[in-house]
Amino acid sequence: MSRKFIRTCSLVAANGNGGTVDLSQLRITFSVVHGVVSTPKTLRARVYNLSDDSAALIKAQYNKAVSLSVGYNGKSDLLFSGDIRQFRFGRESPVDTYLDILAVTNDDWYAEAGMNQSLAEGWTHADVAHAIAQAASDDGITVGTIPAVPGSGGRPKVIYGHARDALRTVAANVSAFGRCDGSTINFFQPAKKSASSNATSAIHLSPTTGLVGIPMQTEGGVQATCLLDPRMVPDAVVAIYSRNDTGHKTTIAQEEVDPGVGVNGGNYTVNADGTASVAGLSATGQYRVAYAEHMGDTRGNDWLTTIMAIDVDSSAVTSQAAISATS
Repeated sequence: MSRKFIRTCSLVAANGNGGTVDLSQLRITFSVVHGVVSTPKTLRARVYNLSDDSAALIKAQYNKAVSLSVGYNGKSDLLFSGDIRQFRFGRESPVDTYLDILAVTNDDWYAEAGMNQSLAEGWTHADVAHAIAQAASDDGITVGTIPAVPGSGGRPKVIYGHARDALRTVAANVSAFGRCDGSTINFFQPAKKSASSNATSAIHLSPTTGLVGIPMQTEGGVQATCLLDPRMVPDAVVAIYSRNDTGHKTTIAQEEVDPGVGVNGGNYTVNADGTASVAGLSATGQYRVAYAEHMGDTRGNDWLTTIMAIDVDSSAVTSQAAISATS
């Protein structure tokens, strides 16, 4: 197990000469957000006290590539790679200026890809997913994992409009969330909890490996914070232990029961002894990441990853909120 000590951060932007501008030696704050939704992965970075020449060079490269890698002790992993969409110059104090960079991953297809296609009788949901990828092929989009849903269409199907709308529709039809991981369209099914459960590849998260504070239960699972970790991505499996010994049961702060929600199905279950508790915790401590937010400051305190995850324990009861999200 490597120690999470001595931060490493690299922010590199392309320039107009086919080269790159390395901003790693300056103070950088950033936030990277990615969830199991079709909205592209985003980066918001702020670079402090950039020289006028470097700022002008980067500003001229709207729509150019930018990458962010983070890690520890000189070893880093890619956290974000995408295209710059906006610059913003400002001043925080009489002596500190900054350049804000907003970048997204592969959003051209999300904003522009259109569909005008018909599928013959007998089409399947996999056929629709491949048709979406074909419409976005100019942007290098391919199809990854497609849920296996039996049956086929009894009549021809017409697909017209934005490719992103077609992705949402087919995802809802297979009780999943459609998302684009870089250049690959994947589907996340909360109902199939153990689909990605693999004890040998699960990310072990405990106080000795970076867990910060006490994990908090939510209606759909659990929220946890750890030292910044690029491996925390949607659909990753994480084994959470709030004690260092993996043999101890995970301690998670339970969510308060909301009786008002119970009128419409409830965010809780009633136990055999008549007490109520919110469902969704995994007895094994294993969860699938549904949302991840990475925040960092190379000269400050922030260097954290916050995840929201659902249980992968097939014996655990999923909360009504998680079920309703895909029904």
